[in-house]
Parts: sequence; structure tokens; C-alpha cells
Amino acid sequence: MEGAVELGTQSERCARGDSEPEPVLEVDLSSRVNSSEVIVENSDDATVPKFSDHQSGISSCPTSTRSPIETDLSLGIVGQLERSHDACDGQQDSRKSPDEDASDSENCTQAGRNGIEVRDTLLSLQIRVRDLEIQLKDRIDWAQQKVMQAAQAVSKERQELNAVRAERDEALRFKKEQKAVEESALRKKAELETALRKASAEVRRLETENAEVRAEMEAAKLSAAESVAIYQEVAKREKKGAKRAQGWEKQKAKLQEELSEEKRKLAQLQQALAQANERHLQAEVRWRQEEKAKEEAIARADKEKRAKEQAEAAFKRREEVTRRKVEQDKQRLRDDVERLTQELSTLRATGSHNFVSASWNSPAATVGMMGGRIGQKEIERLVREVADLEQDLLQRDVRRDRECVMCMCEEMSVVFMPCAHQVVCIKCNELHEKQGMRDCPSCRTPIQQRIRVYGASS
Repeated sequence: MEGAVELGTQSERCARGDSEPEPVLEVDLSSRVNSSEVIVENSDDATVPKFSDHQSGISSCPTSTRSPIETDLSLGIVGQLERSHDACDGQQDSRKSPDEDASDSENCTQAGRNGIEVRDTLLSLQIRVRDLEIQLKDRIDWAQQKVMQAAQAVSKERQELNAVRAERDEALRFKKEQKAVEESALRKKAELETALRKASAEVRRLETENAEVRAEMEAAKLSAAESVAIYQEVAKREKKGAKRAQGWEKQKAKLQEELSEEKRKLAQLQQALAQANERHLQAEVRWRQEEKAKEEAIARADKEKRAKEQAEAAFKRREEVTRRKVEQDKQRLRDDVERLTQELSTLRATGSHNFVSASWNSPAATVGMMGGRIGQKEIERLVREVADLEQDLLQRDVRRDRECVMCMCEEMSVVFMPCAHQVVCIKCNELHEKQGMRDCPSCRTPIQQRIRVYGASS
């Protein structure tokens, strides 16, 4: 058929699974009019059928989007309907025979029914196209959602990969730093060993030189003694030669030459002896310097020892003075308590007919009115004073067991190991350590570790 349009999309076939052959609608659009001149009107007698979801096979949803196929179908059907009405009107207006009029009326009726069926089919197809567009949109949204989920998963895995890479880089950097530290420690150790070997070699060399100088000095002394003996013998010979004969000039000259030679040798020996003495003096200076340094070190050690003994003696004296002072304070407080107790007893005995006595074990209890010359405020003041004195005495007895044995004012908070004595506070412990004291003040055991204790009073 000329100008026919076949309606049957691939998306419908996919949606229905190609289980049934799709219906094909053929519409004659050969006489379609211009779209700008066509006005689609719904006649009053035309009824639009409604298709359920079961008949259409998909969920229906209204949409404002009109596809090009819908527009073409609507225009073609409108044109066909107008031509059918025009043909019917023309046949009715023309004067023909009754048989022709009956045939024409049947044709017009058939054309009208065909137009209604075509319009119903078109409406159902429009609804189906809209539903398919909705399904397509839903599937596109689903695909986009899956793409977003995949992108989020990839981003999360990429972050984890970056974290793992950062951990690996940190581990490699730590290994490199550790290796560098080990190499530096080895180099320092080698340098210290080299310096120690050099110092030992220098000490041995100095000892060898000292021994050589001493040997040279002994040899020079022996040579000098021999030279003196030879000189004396030559002098004796000279005297004897002068007495025996003065004609022995040649022998005398010879002897003089021998004498001058011996003198020259003696001068050389004296020079060597002076050099040996100088070396000996230098060695003695170095030895004295070493002895002086040694004596200074011993003196410092003795001074520190004396300072330690003086500090311990001062500590004992201060401890004894503090103990005596505490005993005196305790005795004075006991005397005050007894005096106040007696005064309170006297006051109670004096004013017993004017007030009700409070319990002696409760210093804060209320006291009744007193008559005579003693008022209620005076009695309450005495009761509070007695209670405060008793409390102060009790606290002094408790603190006496916990106070530091050095300063006698702070609480003991440092334990010495291994003797486990807790006898000093933090400040006295620091002072004790700075002064170089390594023994426990209580038992004189060497201290190996100092442990600070928190909450000792509890």
C-alpha cells in the first residue's frame, strides 16, 4: 500500500522477549495534509477505549514527550478521516440512483468504523510507546547508578591501594634510617677503637723513651767516672814526668796532646751528660705532671667523700633536731589538750545547772546555754580548740611516719631497689643523686634503681 507506515520497534520486541509476533499497522498517508493546517478534534460521538496494563503488557505512565512517529500517525489518520467525511458529504450531495446511494452510505459507514479502529489502535500504540520510553529511562537510570557504584568502588580501592603504598614507602624509609643509624654507630665504634689504640701506643712509646733516657743517663754517669779516673791518672803521669826529667819534651808534648784529647773527650762526655740530664729533667717534669693529676683526682675523690660524710652527718643532726622538735611539739600539744580538757571540765562543772552537756566524743555538738560569768560562745570556742589540737596531734603522728628523712617536711615518694626502702621525697632524691650518693640512707645498700611512687599516702 502506497504511503504505509509500519509500526513495530525493536525495543518492544526486546521488552516482550520476541515470544509473539508484533502487530503491524498500515495506514494510508498518501493524502496527508500540511501539519500546520491540521487541527485534531475529538468528536462527541467518538469513544476512546481504555487499555489495561494486562492488555498492553507494560506499565502505563503519562508523559509529555511526543515522538515523531506519533505525530505522523496522528496527521495521517486525521487526513484519512477528513477525506472519508468529505467523500460521504459529496456522495450525499450528488444526485444518484438509490442503489448507488445505499452503496455509498455503506462505504461511508465502513470508512467511519475503520477510522475509529485506526484511532483506537493509534492511542494504544501511543501508550505503549510512552511506557517503553519510561522503561528506557528507568534502564538508563539503573545503568548510571551501576556506573556510579562501580566508580565509588574503584575510588575506594584506589584509596586503599594508596594507603598500602604509603605504608610500604614508610617501611622502606624506616629500614633505610635504621640501616644509616647502624652504620653510624659502627663508624663511631671503629673511631673510638682507633683512638684507644693510638692512646695505648703513645703510652707505650713514652714508657720506652723513658727507659732509654734512664739507660743513657746511667751510661753517661759511668763514662764520666771513667773520664775522671783517666784525667787523674794523666795528671799523675804529668807530675811524675815533670819531676823525672825536663828533657822529655817530646814525651811531654805527646802527653799534652793526649791530655787535650782526653779533655776534648771529657767535654763531649760532659755535653752528653748535660743532654742526658735535660732529658731526665723533662721526663721527671712529665712524670710529676702525671703524679700531680693523679693526686688531684685522689684529692677530688677524698673531697667528695668528705662532703658525702659531712652531708650524712648534717642529715643525721638535722634528723635528730627535727625529731626532738617534733617530740617537744607533741608534748606541748598534749599539755595544751590536758589543760583545755581540765578547763572544759571546770566550765562544765560550773555551768551544769544551766545547760545540757554535749557528748565528749563529738566536738561539733551543740552546747546549751550557760549561766553566770561564762557564755555559750566561750565554751564552744574551747571545744573547737580542743578538737583542733587533737586533730593536729593526730595528723602530726600520721605524717611523722610518712615524712622524708632528709627534709622532714615532704612525703616519702621514692623507693630504692633492691632494698625496697621508701625514705625520701622527690626533691631530696634528686639532690641525693646529684651529690653522687649511691647508698640507701637507711641501710647503706648500693642503690641500683630509683622508683617514684604515686599515691603513697593512700
